[in-house]
Amino acid sequence: HLSTMRSLPFFEGRQSVRQGAYRSNHNDDFLPRARHRPVWPREHWPPLASYLEEHAHVFLEELLRLVHADQEYDEIFVKVQQQQTEFTPLPRDWGLLDLVRSGNATAMCQYTPASCALLQHRPEINERCFSERVPNAGV
Repeated sequence: HLSTMRSLPFFEGRQSVRQGAYRSNHNDDFLPRARHRPVWPREHWPPLASYLEEHAHVFLEELLRLVHADQEYDEIFVKVQQQQTEFTPLPRDWGLLDLVRSGNATAMCQYTPASCALLQHRPEINERCFSERVPNAGV
């Protein structure tokens, strides 16, 4: 099926399809003309959204430091793999980075202390804040 996809005009220039089927679920393949902008006007944002935007520079700075610090994928990348189960990323792929889980700082906070401090004391991020799949949802 992948060879058929590669032959279609839409996928002709798509790198992700050429690299393998596991890479085909990317926004550039399925949403090539998507425009990124806020969904709601700022005046309707919940307090956490405004707080995150206000401190976005802190999150970005620490994220970039992580990316540049682990060029060999031998320390931070390994910790990210340990946090995940079936969604373990490959080097240079996107991965989830848990900073606060169930209201507690994770092992990643040694690399992102400012981001963790900003998140850990928010009332919206507590022991009840976690991701859960909807029953019968596919992965």
